Amino acid sequence: MSGPVPGWARCLGGELSDLVTSVEERLMVDPQSREEHSVRLRRAALRLHGAHGRARLLADAGGPPVPAEPSVSVVLCTRRPEMVRFALRQVARQRGVDVEVVLALHGFSAEAPGVAAAIAEFRRGGRSAVVWEPPEDLVFGSVLNGAIARASGTLVAKMDDDDWYGPEHLSDLVLARRYSGADLVGSIVSFVYLESLDRTVRLAGKTDTLWHRAAGGTLMTDRRTLEEAGGFARVSTAEDTHLLAAIERMGARIHRGHGCNYVLRRKAGGHTWGVGAGYFLRLCGEQQLPGWRPSALLEPDPEDLPTTVLAGTWTDLAEAEEERIRFAGATR
Repeated sequence: MSGPVPGWARCLGGELSDLVTSVEERLMVDPQSREEHSVRLRRAALRLHGAHGRARLLADAGGPPVPAEPSVSVVLCTRRPEMVRFALRQVARQRGVDVEVVLALHGFSAEAPGVAAAIAEFRRGGRSAVVWEPPEDLVFGSVLNGAIARASGTLVAKMDDDDWYGPEHLSDLVLARRYSGADLVGSIVSFVYLESLDRTVRLAGKTDTLWHRAAGGTLMTDRRTLEEAGGFARVSTAEDTHLLAAIERMGARIHRGHGCNYVLRRKAGGHTWGVGAGYFLRLCGEQQLPGWRPSALLEPDPEDLPTTVLAGTWTDLAEAEEERIRFAGATR
């Protein structure tokens, strides 16, 4: 554990000072723990000491006003009535952002079992929900464009109906958009839960960098960028890939952030991207654990956990010491 922060460093602020002094060397041996600690440090530093944070402090002290925080519209398009409540709960748990959801019920109505109750539960928290019922024969890219046309937020974020999102998912993307200057931001897919095998795999890749790809269920951009790119392609699959390619062609920049706020769920079937569990197992190699094992930053709600034999995080040292040592590439 680090020693106390010296008096001259009080300007760091309480949250950042506490994070600096709380770290334990034994936990930093593990790359996942290091990444999670790094993300917490960056959040605290950027919010207080980034250009926007400093401008806000000056405004509070009587300086020039700063622009309001951007509002975020989440477009959530689903063909599965049984996933509506789960998906809305992922949006509802977001913090640090002014968020609305545009819920596109693709091929079914709000009268489907459980759907109206899920929407009412979401709205009871004081959140805005726009509900649209596009016809079943409308291709997915057009459904997304129709949802975006009904959104009122400054920024537009795409979330999928069956993936898990940490409560800082959207606020981290807003931060990334500020410090990167990118036109579109998203996350890497670091964690994939293979539901049929009850196994979580880790995928490697560069993070917090300008990149040509980001996870389709994590994309965030502004309306102007979407308009200049022509929106989502009018296709039934690979709509995210088409959008990213269009943004690159027009010379805009894509930033890919960390993946600790996101777990991609892979069911046995029903996905628009038709790859199976074997695809992810080949990519991950030995970086896999039994059960549902997200990052600790996901802050999972027990109600949203899959019904698996094992449920934990990649930072549960007591429960998964041997697996973690193997994942870190270390030896006893």
